Amino acid sequence: GDLCPKKFIRLGNFCYYFSDVEQNWVGASGFCKGIGAIEDETILLAVLDSGLSPHDNQLLLSNISERGDYNSYWLGGSLDVNSMVDSRIWRWTDQGNREVDHLANYWNENQPSTDDNCLSVSKSYYSSNRYYVRAADCHQPKKIICQLIPKGFRTIVNGSFYFSYKNNITPKKTWQEARDFCISLQPPKNFDHVDLAVLGLKIGTDQELLKEIAQQGDDVWLGGHFVSDEDDGLIWIDGRSIDQTSYFWHSDISGKPADDSAYYITDTSYFYYSYATVTSTNGHARSSLKYCYTGTDTRGRGKDCSYGLHFVCQAFKSDNNTIN
Repeated sequence: GDLCPKKFIRLGNFCYYFSDVEQNWVGASGFCKGIGAIEDETILLAVLDSGLSPHDNQLLLSNISERGDYNSYWLGGSLDVNSMVDSRIWRWTDQGNREVDHLANYWNENQPSTDDNCLSVSKSYYSSNRYYVRAADCHQPKKIICQLIPKGFRTIVNGSFYFSYKNNITPKKTWQEARDFCISLQPPKNFDHVDLAVLGLKIGTDQELLKEIAQQGDDVWLGGHFVSDEDDGLIWIDGRSIDQTSYFWHSDISGKPADDSAYYITDTSYFYYSYATVTSTNGHARSSLKYCYTGTDTRGRGKDCSYGLHFVCQAFKSDNNTIN
């Protein structure tokens, strides 16, 4: 279902609140913050270029253009007062103070201007499906768009992880949807890119990560899959083979991969897109790596790969894909 708070609407990956109250930019910013946070999730003036789906911009801007009025709304973007006069830098005011893309296609002609310091958006007078993003006088009263900003990355030992189940507005996704979501996230400082989380890089990090996952009591997608044209078949998304004797597998009494898992390893017809999950058992901190299945073969007693699950993203460095 819709995970947005009451009076918010979902557009893509985010929840938005449209207010007809008109305030100046500072007042609008305070209005959004005053709505209240949800378990550490923050409400701020709406931003673009969020670093999630490339469709998020279009969904928000199209919603504005489809509204029946031509009033302007404040966005959470303002001029960096420390930037040089001849190289005016605009920044979004959400986490990280990201720089606004001066070349983005959402700008109105001849914008941003050099006269004003706050960003606004309005419906076009000349086209029913267009909108204008422009610099505006920060003291002018305008309507307000607030956005619920989900929690960011969390440090575990020496790794940085994003847990979808800790963000009340992030819906469950299929494996590929979850991976696309992770890849589109903006990496935290000192990291280069984000993908689905993997195991086997650092034992200490693995152990704490699995404890965290087990405590939330639901299955989650991780970044492991079966690739039929690879010698090892089972690989992590960073290219490493998945150790079939490792401690984190769903196992029989001997501690080796269970028969159903071994069966999956050889069944290339069903498991080119078969993905690894971690699951908890009866609320105890016990985690195990399993496969899902595709098609109609349910012999593994796992989940269908088309199921939506929570997931864990991980930040990486590009030099050797390590997390430290």
